[in-house]
Order: sequence, then structure tokens, then C-alpha cells
Amino acid sequence: MEGVILSAAKNPGESLTVTCRTDSRSGLRRFANQQSIPRQSVTVTATTWVAAALVIAALSPPALIRHGEPLAAVSMLAFFSKLCHQRADRTLYLLGSPTAVCLRCLGIYAGAALGGFLPLSRKTALRWLSVALIVNILDVAAESIGLHGNLPLLRLLIGAALGAGAGALLAGSLECEVGACETRF
Repeated sequence: MEGVILSAAKNPGESLTVTCRTDSRSGLRRFANQQSIPRQSVTVTATTWVAAALVIAALSPPALIRHGEPLAAVSMLAFFSKLCHQRADRTLYLLGSPTAVCLRCLGIYAGAALGGFLPLSRKTALRWLSVALIVNILDVAAESIGLHGNLPLLRLLIGAALGAGAGALLAGSLECEVGACETRF
């Protein structure tokens, strides 16, 4: 590739312009493609695609095992072992095999993917994230002292609330980085 040119507009209503050219030596025809993409789409896409990729990767080990790719499944489990405790009693089982993360982490990733679509101001997203974090901490503490046992659905849902707050806050922060904060408050 000769290059990719990205230019961000300074005013909230303007678009982001992307230009891409390929190298003619690679055998591909030379082309230039200009496309206008609304800034909010870029922000939501960045937040959402990363979180969605984590959800898909976390759910992939059972399918990989079923399709005869145990090495790929073990690789996913090893990658996520750095991010999650992967306790068997707290993990979702699909097709007879465990997913790569516990239900709370799966909820956080899925919530973050959906949170990018929430039209929340940074202040509201921060409040949401704070409340969800407190609820998650209280759940861990309540289980640790024996007030309740393993509640998988609750763990998934409050993890999703935490992820949604983080996704909404991140999407709002990314917009502010390119100058569109005033439209979110």
C-alpha cells in the first residue's frame, strides 16, 4: 500500500474522509476510493467492533473443538486466561465445552459492544459505569461472605451493565477526542 490518508473534520457536522491507494507493483489495479463516513459511525464502530471481536473470540472454543481445531481452542483459552479466572462453575458451556471466559466477563464484553450504541452523555455514562461497578463489587462481596451462592444469570446481567457503561463512556470519550463533545452534552 502506498498509503492511507485519514482526515478528521473539526466541526461536529462534518465527515471523516478516507482515501486508500494500492501499490501497482502488487498486481492490483491502482485505485483511489474516497468515502465520507459520519464521525459518530467511526466512534461507535471502533468501540463496538473491538468488544464484539472479544465476544466472538470468547465464545469460539466450543465451536473450534467441534470442528476439529483443538489447538486453536486451546490458544483462545490461553489468551483469555490472562484476562479471566475461567472457573468451570462460572463458565458457560456450549456444545459440551467451556467458553473462554466466565459469565461476568462475557457479559462485560457483550455489554461493551452494545454500550457503544447508547446515546449517553459522558456524565450519564460515567454514572452508569459507577453504579454498575458498585453493584458488581457488592455481588462479589455478598457471595464471598456467603449471602448467596453462584447466580450465573445475575453475574451475566450485571457484567453486561458494567460493560454497557464502559462502552458508552468510551464511545463518548472517542467522540470528544475528535471534537464532537458538544453534541453529546
